[in-house]
Amino acid sequence: MNISWFIANRISGGEQKNSNLSRPVIRIATGGIILGVMVMILTVFIVKGFQKEVKERAIAFSAHVQIINKNEENSGESLPILLHQKITDELLKNNEIRTIQHFILKNGIIKTKTENEGVVVKGIGENYSWGYIGENIISGSTFQEKKHETNEHPVLISSIIANRLQVKVDDKLIIYFIVPDTMLHIKYSAIDTLIQQKDPFILRLKNSFDNETPETELKVMHHPRSSVFRISGIYETGLEEYDKKMVFTTSEALKKIYRWPEYVTGGFEIYLNDFNNVEQFTNDLYFNLTKEELTVVNVEEKNQGIFEWLKMHDTTGIIVLVLMTSVAIINMTSALIILIIEKVNMIGILKSLGMNNRNVSRVFLIQAVKIISTGMFWGNIFGLSLAFIQYKFHVFKLDQVVYYMSYVPIRFEWDLWVLLNIFTFIACFLFMLLPTIIVTKTSPLKSIKFS
Repeated sequence: MNISWFIANRISGGEQKNSNLSRPVIRIATGGIILGVMVMILTVFIVKGFQKEVKERAIAFSAHVQIINKNEENSGESLPILLHQKITDELLKNNEIRTIQHFILKNGIIKTKTENEGVVVKGIGENYSWGYIGENIISGSTFQEKKHETNEHPVLISSIIANRLQVKVDDKLIIYFIVPDTMLHIKYSAIDTLIQQKDPFILRLKNSFDNETPETELKVMHHPRSSVFRISGIYETGLEEYDKKMVFTTSEALKKIYRWPEYVTGGFEIYLNDFNNVEQFTNDLYFNLTKEELTVVNVEEKNQGIFEWLKMHDTTGIIVLVLMTSVAIINMTSALIILIIEKVNMIGILKSLGMNNRNVSRVFLIQAVKIISTGMFWGNIFGLSLAFIQYKFHVFKLDQVVYYMSYVPIRFEWDLWVLLNIFTFIACFLFMLLPTIIVTKTSPLKSIKFS
């Protein structure tokens, strides 16, 4: 057996009967590594869990990327664009895209017998992919799943709105809209395209543009219009910014209320296969748009406050990892120095018997590696166990109003877990080289006398 290994095993093993210090020091150092690794693992999984859950909620309402009327950026409501666009046909061939859906957004006011509530009404198509919202229906169902026998329009509302208005599934709501006498903001540059659809209203309207400049907008009168809706279901995502204002109905309902023809819509939602491609995809799509009335906006631009908050979690996570690694390194360094000082007599004896500095230093490095390995092993066991328990049973709860969810989320990022373990081991081991300098400076004669 290698002499360095043998001596290191004797120091940490049960044979060391007379030591009053080395065994507790080793246990304290090991416990410090266990705690540090456990906290770092939980930090990574929790931060990534928060980011995943909040992103999914934001994407459920805004998609990854939207193509909208350029004038909508100032109005906050969908303005009409053609339902069939050349750009969307081309995008369907792109492997980065999971699906494309059309939608309409309009502001409205819900009125019940006792309450009023301002909302944003989102009109969706028949084959709309509900995704995260569909998974968080707490009462009733989506109106694609539930067929209404009456002529009322179906509507899906949030639990926040339902509680404020004191309504439930199958209750009726009246929603008021401010509707123009004609389609809003139809640009002269779009008239020729619309004329091709042979819409009678557009044909009659064309003459009113003959004396206008290309950038002149049609001046129209607005008036309120109401429609009866029946609650199909109630959802709760925890993202209060949307839950408190967003309701869903069919795009056909909004087209009927606003008298839009069938060949127009409010915009297109694009869902990508990889969130990391959002920024690049948005830039590429923006430069490929050929129609001047269209523009592109992505989920990060529509939810800047939320994504800035998520970036702060990255910073917080890095700070925690650095602090825990520093604590582990300081703990290990202190323990190894104490161990070396306690064994200074042994160092002198080994040197006097002819063992060189390298082999004597190796004794303590082996001891350090054993402490680090044992601590990291149990730290991973405890950290992964706690993460799994939280993932399955949601033991630790949160204030949903503050954190957008009612429990601490967990996301297992195995690539980061592997990197975290490698980094921690290497960092601790490299710093363990510093205390071994004491070994090289120890004089055999003085160290024997020291005892």
